[in-house]
Amino acid sequence: MGVVAQQVVSLVIAALFGALTGYLGGKVRRLTARDRAIEQGIGIILRRQLMEDYETYAINGEPLTVEKRREIDECWEAYHGLDLNGSGAKAYEALCALDMTL
Repeated sequence: MGVVAQQVVSLVIAALFGALTGYLGGKVRRLTARDRAIEQGIGIILRRQLMEDYETYAINGEPLTVEKRREIDECWEAYHGLDLNGSGAKAYEALCALDMTL
């Protein structure tokens, strides 16, 4: 194979690699944005659940069962695992201070 042919092949390979890299980079950016949106949506749902439980058990005084407390703990672990705190943390702390019923 001649020198010119080798250069052409090298240019074609470089162009294909560049196109593939650009395509994959765009795909990663879209997935990252999608993941952030999913994470944000899940955080909103978890926070809402903590706030509803806070209202039900801490404010309205309904009895807090051991099973419900376990669910609250699991909700908190997921919420906190997303590095979300704020009002969800305050609600969880108040719920932890409540006595449980059997």
